[in-house]
Amino acid sequence: MTTLVTGASSGIGEALALECAKRGETLFLSGRNAERLAAGAERCKVLGAAAVYTPIGTTRSLEPFPNILTSSPSEMKSSIAKSHSSETRIPQP
Repeated sequence: MTTLVTGASSGIGEALALECAKRGETLFLSGRNAERLAAGAERCKVLGAAAVYTPIGTTRSLEPFPNILTSSPSEMKSSIAKSHSSETRIPQP
C-alpha cells in the first residue's frame, strides 16, 4: 500500500506515518519542518516502511499535484521530482 501523509513532521501526521511504516507501506511524507520530517522519515524506515519519499515544504507544496491521490507510486515520485527537483529528497528504496 502507498500512503500520502501531510503534516508528517509532528502530531497526528507523524503518528500516522509511524503506524503506516509498521505495516510496511510506501510513504510520501510532507511537512513544514524539514529537520523533524527527515527524522520522522528515518524512524519510518527503521520501523519497516517499504520506501519513504519526502518533498520538503508545506502542504501547499503538494498543490501542483492535483491527481496525487489517484496516481501510482511511480507517477507520484516522478511528479514530485520534476516539480521540486532541487528541494525534494527521493532516497532509493
